[in-house]
Amino acid sequence: MTGKEEFMARVMWSGTVRALPLREQARATRIAGCSTLSVTPFSYALWQTSGLSTREMLAIVSDEGVRLNHLEPITRWHSSWLPKGLDPAICPPGLIGFDMDDFFRIADALEIDNISAMVSGDADDSGLDAMADNFAVLCERATRQGVRCDLEFVPMWGLPDLASAWYVLERAGSANCGLIFDTWHYLRGRQDPELLASIPGDRISHVQIADGAATPVGGDLLIDCLAHRCLPGEGDLPIEDVLQQLAAIGGLNSVGLEVFSARLDTMNSQEIGRACLDSFERVGLSSL
Repeated sequence: MTGKEEFMARVMWSGTVRALPLREQARATRIAGCSTLSVTPFSYALWQTSGLSTREMLAIVSDEGVRLNHLEPITRWHSSWLPKGLDPAICPPGLIGFDMDDFFRIADALEIDNISAMVSGDADDSGLDAMADNFAVLCERATRQGVRCDLEFVPMWGLPDLASAWYVLERAGSANCGLIFDTWHYLRGRQDPELLASIPGDRISHVQIADGAATPVGGDLLIDCLAHRCLPGEGDLPIEDVLQQLAAIGGLNSVGLEVFSARLDTMNSQEIGRACLDSFERVGLSSL
């Protein structure tokens, strides 16, 4: 690493703690040495259904000394948002189906600073140019609301790799956007070290870290993504090599764990928090 990692922001991405109630999510975030926790609109709706008010949600995370900083993912900014043949047992449509008006209302209610966009549907005939135009419109709306809007590529769907995401980002030309770089997405998709080396580090807004088996568990990329990720250092993927590449361009500005894992789903907040803290240390990312 570069020796500057101690100054990085540390985020607990919601997928890592998805099976826990909100208070336990916030506790795991604190134990892991992270200052912020991301949230999905789907979770927000579930917490409301359980009887929690928005004010109570904000108080709960504040009691643990952390805050909500990121609402993810917004998908209906682009026409292709619903994957074909999606198994609701694996990925409920409600997880990705909030429209733009509802999404921004939730961001405002939770005092969110950052949102992330992805294309959750299959590639369509409109192409990357139309996608970039749509993303520019989304960024304009985010700017009016005072939030940053970052773009994430996902290898299974219509924006599959770093090259396509960088093209959309550059063509959109918005000042309040960057890339979310998920190590699992990058290593399971088309890797492009030459392109990565050319991207200014300040255009990498957040790095999400997850490990995995050498090949997708069961041969299904989506199931592997949503159930069989590993904490860094517990799988076979060259996580540290990618982090070194990101460090070389100054791209480790904000790091966090995005570990969708059936194993973590069985653990309590203390166990998850401690395991996450250990994994940060294992890959050379010191505590703040």
